[in-house]
Amino acid sequence: MEEIMLTDIKTIYLPTDFSDNANQALSFAAELAVKYYATLTLMYCVEEPFDFAPMVADKKEKIVEKV
Repeated sequence: MEEIMLTDIKTIYLPTDFSDNANQALSFAAELAVKYYATLTLMYCVEEPFDFAPMVADKKEKIVEKV
């Protein structure tokens, strides 16, 4: 197995929720990016609220039709 050298790092992807712990990871990742001339990409995802009501109404209507 080929050993990866830290100097081979070209891109760092950092998922974050901007919590205190994630901010510490960001500081570390930023230091690595500067040291190795790597690109640092942050990823932050937000879950959209999902409304179950229309789906439930549709299912209920189909059940009533079957009955």
